[in-house]
Amino acid sequence: MPIDVRTRLINPRTKQVNSVSDNRFKPTEILIDNQANVSIVHPDLARNIEPAKKQVKINGVGGHQFTVKSTGFLDPLFPVYVSEQTKANILSFAQVEDQYPITYTPQESFTIHLPRGDITFKRRDGMYVADWNDYRDVFYSSYRRRKYCGHAKPNSRRCSASL
Repeated sequence: MPIDVRTRLINPRTKQVNSVSDNRFKPTEILIDNQANVSIVHPDLARNIEPAKKQVKINGVGGHQFTVKSTGFLDPLFPVYVSEQTKANILSFAQVEDQYPITYTPQESFTIHLPRGDITFKRRDGMYVADWNDYRDVFYSSYRRRKYCGHAKPNSRRCSASL
């Protein structure tokens, strides 16, 4: 039985997330959802976590409700809401589509095309899922390399020592 993970607007500050309670997904997996109007992930997947400019309430099936008070950056995409209370990591299809081209392969996958590589969400149990560990390490490495190596050659002693 597929799990339905969707968000819908209840009021401008309240969002709906429908059930992911059977732990079918790993903590590092993110679902792309074409019904979501907000992206939310566990803090372990984000960097630069800070207080949100606007807090939002998340309502879930079975009465699970929580307030999200933080945002962070989901490498390599964009800022997202962050909460330890989220039962699923959800990426809003609309937010992605507004910034990056997406290719749909029917009954197989959605692929986000980024300047430095693609992220593919593969179909599993009626959902489209990507394990962020497969991607964030690649993008995070290049982020760290740019941050710490500056203009040093990638194989230089300065660059290698900092990573």
